[in-house]
Amino acid sequence: MALAMQYPDYVTPLLHQLFQGIIASPPTDLNGILQREAIYCALGRCAGRMKGTINLDEWLPVLESEARNTNSEYRLLKRRIAWLLGKWHHDDSRSLAVHVKVWEVLLAVLTDRSAGSDSAVRLAAVIALRDCVENNDFDIESFHPFLEQFLANLYPVISESETVESKRRVFKTMNSIVGAAGPRIVPLLQPIAAPLPALWTEADAEYLLKQEILIFVKDLVEASKEHSVVLHPLVVMLIQEGMSPGARAQLDIDSLGLWEAAIRNCPSLQPIPGQQSLLDLVPPLVETLGSDMDAQANSNHLLESYYLIDCPLILQLCSQQLLAAYATAHQQALPTSIKDLTESLELLIQLSGSALAWAESIHSSGLFASLLKYALASK
Repeated sequence: MALAMQYPDYVTPLLHQLFQGIIASPPTDLNGILQREAIYCALGRCAGRMKGTINLDEWLPVLESEARNTNSEYRLLKRRIAWLLGKWHHDDSRSLAVHVKVWEVLLAVLTDRSAGSDSAVRLAAVIALRDCVENNDFDIESFHPFLEQFLANLYPVISESETVESKRRVFKTMNSIVGAAGPRIVPLLQPIAAPLPALWTEADAEYLLKQEILIFVKDLVEASKEHSVVLHPLVVMLIQEGMSPGARAQLDIDSLGLWEAAIRNCPSLQPIPGQQSLLDLVPPLVETLGSDMDAQANSNHLLESYYLIDCPLILQLCSQQLLAAYATAHQQALPTSIKDLTESLELLIQLSGSALAWAESIHSSGLFASLLKYALASK
């Protein structure tokens, strides 16, 4: 690549000549495959300079034929083809047919289970797919017909990957796809989410992998917006386990991120019979507000989000416990935190709908006395 930048007048024609010398006929032995792989590597690294010289539209049929070859010696070449497409596909001026062909070739490499492929080849396709999707010239319209197939075939790559880093790479590709697809992901939410509980359980103490799962579900929620209610049973399970004492130190940030995304995109807190809902997370959240000063700010922020959706329902569920938790938090809070707690209580009272929802509890919990004492002492 450095030579191509310093001596373009020499290197570009040389690479084009080498390309023309091998492209006409397929390799017949391992030496031919290795030579072709080396030239493809050079073309990929010099993609920016070679795109005006070599036409990908005419090259794609050759790449597709090689990608579908079941010869075991083609595995190295297939990895290079996947990588190459990730480097060469960045051009919004290409026709729809060319974009479609690129997805077909990548899908063929990703799903190949013949002797001509292995887990490393499929992982190369995963990485190349992410390179294509994250590019500014990514065409979602050409990709949409392949959306379900790609997502369905990424899960087997996670299962066969032997390292946590490889599994994380697959999840990062899935995150990129979901982010690019946006609301188009809605019809696929349930089949996409179905394998996640098992993957979460299998991850056990691999917290880096669990972080990726939390981030992926958060991206699903944000992409599907109000339709994410179908994910709430999964979301509740992940948050409960992510915020458990044994995992909290490693997973609290991503668990809170998922929790905030779920509330922000929740149209209603009314539970669906027989199904867990975000309302199930309120009692432990209230308990945390009154017992954990380190988590007080996050607990308070989350409760405010619940109030904005349906404050009367929250008070109906646990007004006594909630205001008792505020009383405990207010008595233990640092001066800098009291202002936030007071503003949160103001929001609760404004959105409660009726003083009857909180009047008795604010007195019996000792919160009113605590607020009055603080106000008098502040004069």
